[in-house]
Amino acid sequence: DQPRSRGLGDVYKRQVLDGVDDMVFVKDLEGTFVFNNKAHLSFLGKTRDEVAGCTDFDLFSVDEASGFFAHDTRLLETEKPVVSVHPARDERGDRVIDVAIKAVVRDPSEVVVGLVGVVKRVAAGEGATAEGVKSHVMAIVRRSLKDEVEPSQLVALEEGSMMKEKR
Repeated sequence: DQPRSRGLGDVYKRQVLDGVDDMVFVKDLEGTFVFNNKAHLSFLGKTRDEVAGCTDFDLFSVDEASGFFAHDTRLLETEKPVVSVHPARDERGDRVIDVAIKAVVRDPSEVVVGLVGVVKRVAAGEGATAEGVKSHVMAIVRRSLKDEVEPSQLVALEEGSMMKEKR
């Protein structure tokens, strides 16, 4: 029991999540963003107020948003993490490769109430390719998830639709 920290949990969580370089976001079951850390907001070029109440369809092209929605739907239907690789452009317009891992969020009763996404920038520069990153990422994911990983969880790594550059 930590009496001094009671009531400060949300403050601590926000500070920790805003302090990491990886992009972190949380969506409810309707796909509405309910939290975006500073790194994700910077990538989007938006403030928390501008993103509040938005879905992917408000922030990305229809093709990109449709791909994200498909991954979210797969995750919520199977309750198994989804991993995807995305070529993108960073805030300066430089070519980068992002790896996104999405997992369900549960309330204290173990009911699924949404999803969390963590996006890690794993490569940068004009020589960065999704294909070059893919086998490395798959090895890390399989090692990290051990026996829990199933081929369907990694299918996003093989999908051509998500290999388009963002931004």
